Amino acid sequence: VACVAPWLHGLLAELPDKAEYDRTVVCVAQGGHLDFTATSLPEELPPCVDACPLGTQAVGSQCAWPAASSQEVRLQFRLREICQQPSCEWLDDWGLHLEVVGMKLAQFLGLSVFEIQGAILFYPVSQWPSVSIPDLKQFIIARSDESEFSAGASGAGGGRRLQSDQFYLLHMAFRVDSA
Repeated sequence: VACVAPWLHGLLAELPDKAEYDRTVVCVAQGGHLDFTATSLPEELPPCVDACPLGTQAVGSQCAWPAASSQEVRLQFRLREICQQPSCEWLDDWGLHLEVVGMKLAQFLGLSVFEIQGAILFYPVSQWPSVSIPDLKQFIIARSDESEFSAGASGAGGGRRLQSDQFYLLHMAFRVDSA
């Protein structure tokens, strides 16, 4: 996992945009394959090919490296990203952000995206860098009529208001299973 971290630092700075993601959707819809064994620039997703290259295997509409051994390999890790409004481009479509990062990770590993599971969690923080960010141990979603909801910060209008210049801390967790 340590060897993945430096690559991902550059990756998150220049992720593919929605138009690039849409290109991959069109590729698959037209019967093409996404070659997850090919290299590409950080802002590009895997290239579209008519058939998987020699030495790779087709997994659905994706090209991946075949298993090198019969041993099961499992990786688990969490990525952390910070941004300040209005530069948080992922905030409006965080599901797409998670999918794009998962695709870039699959490409880095030469695996099908079917072998990678991801989850995302983000929340505002008042300043960055923060003196200390506590470990995330519990995350509660509460409605305003439940006892866990704190109305103190919301005022009379109900609901919480986020500052437009607020920082957001994003956690993405991934699990890769080879079997």
